[in-house]
Amino acid sequence: MGMFILLIFLTIFTSVFASITDDIKTLVLKKNALTIDEVVAQLPEDLRKNFTLVYKGRALLQTSYEFPAAILFGKDGKVLLSFNGSPTQRGFSSLDVLEYNEDSQEYKASRFLFSPSARELKAARTAERIGNTDVHYEPKPRTCMGCHGMPEHPIFESSYPEWKGFYGSQRDHLYGTHLKPEIEGFERFRIIGKPTPRYQALIFPSENGSSMSPYMDEGTSLSAHEYRPNLVFGSYLVRTNAKTIFKYMKKSPEFEKYKALLTLSLQKCSLAKLDQETITGIDSLAAKVRKDSQSLKLNSSYFLNPELHLNRTVAAKLISIMGISSDFWNLAVRGNGRSPEYGYWSGYGDTLNFVHAELIRDLFGIEMKSHYQEIKFNESLGDAFEARDQASSCELIWKKFLKPSR
Repeated sequence: MGMFILLIFLTIFTSVFASITDDIKTLVLKKNALTIDEVVAQLPEDLRKNFTLVYKGRALLQTSYEFPAAILFGKDGKVLLSFNGSPTQRGFSSLDVLEYNEDSQEYKASRFLFSPSARELKAARTAERIGNTDVHYEPKPRTCMGCHGMPEHPIFESSYPEWKGFYGSQRDHLYGTHLKPEIEGFERFRIIGKPTPRYQALIFPSENGSSMSPYMDEGTSLSAHEYRPNLVFGSYLVRTNAKTIFKYMKKSPEFEKYKALLTLSLQKCSLAKLDQETITGIDSLAAKVRKDSQSLKLNSSYFLNPELHLNRTVAAKLISIMGISSDFWNLAVRGNGRSPEYGYWSGYGDTLNFVHAELIRDLFGIEMKSHYQEIKFNESLGDAFEARDQASSCELIWKKFLKPSR
């Protein structure tokens, strides 16, 4: 069983499984959980207590203020489950799954259909019935691939401090006159939607910490992460996405040649030593990259210093040359051509930070100082290269670039 599934919560298992999809199939076959309500109620506490709610989205699951889509993301964002709440909504019979595989370093999409209509079943061409039940499992949903792409990735286009369409859309706050429509919608959800079985299975943090649980009210401490689900969710996704990005960067024929130069750029080292031949080569390769990849912007908090303009330009071109497009970088809908100005920033580090960390590990076998698995991000990764000062760190990387391994 994956790290997400704790036997203390799912004692029904007679063996150890590899994924959440296996666990759900077991609930269907061995516990007769034939509805989404029954499955969600028996998921481990870890998943049911880490979630956020979407009242306006573009997913296949129809949403509303009263019946938002719930996104369950667990303790590390590596198992994502989503569902909505009203029989009148499109997708009511669907439990959607995105699960991160540590070996492949990619998410895989699948979904379960519970008593689907004939039309829904026809659209789900690869769906297979689970036993003799009216529950069907679709391992590679064709309808999901158009947006989530190949390889699949979570879609979370908004980034800190605003998440459009999510409750707690601004800094996870649910207070203030500027959020009046959202607050009124949340109150309707609490009266109409929350009492229904699916949402009842979710574990809301105590209202002693926030009257607008699971989001913040005016008196909630900013450090109370249990009331900041959007911030935490984004922080998990940016870490897993950086690992996937790095995997695909390493597949590029240009990776070995330019990985040290990219690290120099991200380490905020001076690039004054770059010769014209190298710059011309980078420009020439970048010109061959697809137009949507060239739009990649790295104007994140990491590069706010105007003196780092060259670093930002070189890094953006190299990342594009290595095959990473703007929608991949920003967790956007694949192929939409949009590139949010600030890349992807979770509030506890951005994509640049974590790609940087992967590069340092690849070059030197060194884990940069960071709370990589925990939400306790108090320092920039760029300032923490095995406790060396900036000048000596840059000199080490320059040696790697000027004398690349053969």
